[in-house]
Amino acid sequence: QYDAEIRAASREFGRLLEELRERDLLESTIVMVVSEHGEEFLEHGGWTHQRSLHRELTHVPLIVRLPDRWGDAAPATRGRVIDEPVTLVDLMPTLLALNRIDCPVLEGGTLVGVDVSDRFTSETTETAPASRPLLFELSYGRDRLDALREDRWLLVRARLGAGSTHHFLYDTVSDPGEATDV
Repeated sequence: QYDAEIRAASREFGRLLEELRERDLLESTIVMVVSEHGEEFLEHGGWTHQRSLHRELTHVPLIVRLPDRWGDAAPATRGRVIDEPVTLVDLMPTLLALNRIDCPVLEGGTLVGVDVSDRFTSETTETAPASRPLLFELSYGRDRLDALREDRWLLVRARLGAGSTHHFLYDTVSDPGEATDV
C-alpha cells in the first residue's frame, strides 16, 4: 500500500513536469517538492506519523529545481545536497527571494522563516550558516507533543491528556536513532 502510494505520487509528479514542459512553462517555473512529515515504521514502536516527533517524522526532503535560464548558478547547483535543516515556514521567504520580490512584513510585525535561496543559487558552499533551533508540535486527541531540535540535541515534551508531562532528551550525534533518553 505505502509503496503503491509513492509510485502513484511519483507518476503524478512526472505528469505535472511533462505538462509544464509541453506548455513551455518548465523553464520559467521554480519547482519545489516538500513533505509536511515523514513516516514511522516501528523505529520507536509506532506506525505512520501520528504520535512521535523523532527524526524519521521530522526530517523530510526539500527538493528545488530552478529553471536553466535562472543564470549560471542553476546548472552549477543541480544535484547539490544541503545538510542544513529548513522548515516549511522557510518556503515563503525563499520563494519571494528567488522571484526577487521584497519580503513583506506580515500581520503581527514579522515574517516567520528564513530565506534559504542562497543555498540553491550560490556556486560556493564554503560558508555554512549557523545552526538555528527548530520547533515541532503535534496534537492528537487530548495529547500534545512539542520538540526543540538544536545542534546535536532533541528535547521532547509529551503532555498527556491525563495531566502527566514527560520530557525526553536525545543526543542525536552519539544516538542518531534517538533511542536513549539522556
